[in-house]
Amino acid sequence: MAGGGGGTCNEPLPAHARPTSTPLAILKGDGTGFVVMSLWYAPPLQICGTGRSNLALHEININSYQAVQRAGIGLIAEPVTSAVIVGEKVVYTDSQGKVHDVTSQLNQTFVAGGAISDVTRNGGLRFQQTGWTEVP
Repeated sequence: MAGGGGGTCNEPLPAHARPTSTPLAILKGDGTGFVVMSLWYAPPLQICGTGRSNLALHEININSYQAVQRAGIGLIAEPVTSAVIVGEKVVYTDSQGKVHDVTSQLNQTFVAGGAISDVTRNGGLRFQQTGWTEVP
């Protein structure tokens, strides 16, 4: 995890870190995979110490079956349970309700839209009927 900025990881995620929530999966616009955003918390090793939350961003490619870490950043010295995408920004809130924008640290752009490509099913339509019709 980078110590507070995006880029090359300069220290590994501590071995005792645990996920704080279900990862968020975001479809890639070209339909070739998705990006996974996960949050981790490393509790303090000393009783009176402080822990640290971290955010990891991985890209999953369905054509190559590869997962690549795109970003890893340190957040704050308390548990963070969720990050959200609002508009084109990635934000989280701390225990005091303050909103933190980490978009610039992720080196990733998020935009609203669908994942439509030649590899999507059903001609690129978002929904496909897979059920049945019940007859009384």
